[in-house]
Amino acid sequence: MKKNPIVGVVALFILASVGAWVFRALQPRYRLTQATINLPPGASFSANPAQFSVSPDGQNLALNLKSADGVRIWIWRLDGADAGPIAGTEGVTSLPVWSPDGKNIAFVSDGHLRRIPVAGGRVETICLLDAGGTFDWGDDETILLAGGGIEPVRRVAATAGDTIRQITRLNPGERHAFPRFIPGVRRFFFFVQADALRAGVWVGSLEGGTALRLLPGAVTATVAADLLVYSVEQLVVAQHFDAATVEFSGVPVTLADGVRKDPESGRLAYSVSTSASAARPILVFQRDSDGSLHMMGGWPGLLDGK
Repeated sequence: MKKNPIVGVVALFILASVGAWVFRALQPRYRLTQATINLPPGASFSANPAQFSVSPDGQNLALNLKSADGVRIWIWRLDGADAGPIAGTEGVTSLPVWSPDGKNIAFVSDGHLRRIPVAGGRVETICLLDAGGTFDWGDDETILLAGGGIEPVRRVAATAGDTIRQITRLNPGERHAFPRFIPGVRRFFFFVQADALRAGVWVGSLEGGTALRLLPGAVTATVAADLLVYSVEQLVVAQHFDAATVEFSGVPVTLADGVRKDPESGRLAYSVSTSASAARPILVFQRDSDGSLHMMGGWPGLLDGK
């Protein structure tokens, strides 16, 4: 009996197609890249640890630098060498925070929370805020505030003149800091600095009410697409996370260790791009050993198959 050559060709085509599919399936979603970020000549970090923030799309870095012209926020293109200060951000004392669309930056100077277009323009004062206050800017054009002292997390519109509303409740001896919106749901993360029974990252509701401790021992947490990036001791860790159910899956993976830490607040010097549509997810962190800034591109690939 003769073999049908067409059957052989079809079989080879199927095997080749399956092989190509398996090969593609085994490829990581992103190519991992690493680089060191060198500061402009004559510039130095304005604080220790460094204060910086990666834009939501991973294209730019906002960085507080000190130069002969004073302390200002600088914008750094991460795909090139272009860097320059934003006029109007003189005397910045807080971490710079991007608006969700990446067009504006919020910061604290002279005891006031302010906003300014990244491209430059008029500075708008939003409200009073302590020099060491922490805050986050949400998709609904509101800002979560933590005053840096013994104050609850509050919420205010990202424009001037709004009433500030309290949304967490402090227990005696606690401090609340580092609030962070959870995209797509009406919840947020915040850090409770307290005894071992309550310390860690909690999940609260924008409507108030009872909060849930999610990560004992952690200090900051950020949702990046379907992953949660958080800090523990001097580690930056990532794990698959469902924001709707507030549940983890898979195993945690360390992205960076030996990251510089603020001994008073516990903050680690790191930042990640948060947009699910970012073509190249970016992590930037400050190494504790020498204070240098490092950039890691495509880091979610480390969690493929985890």
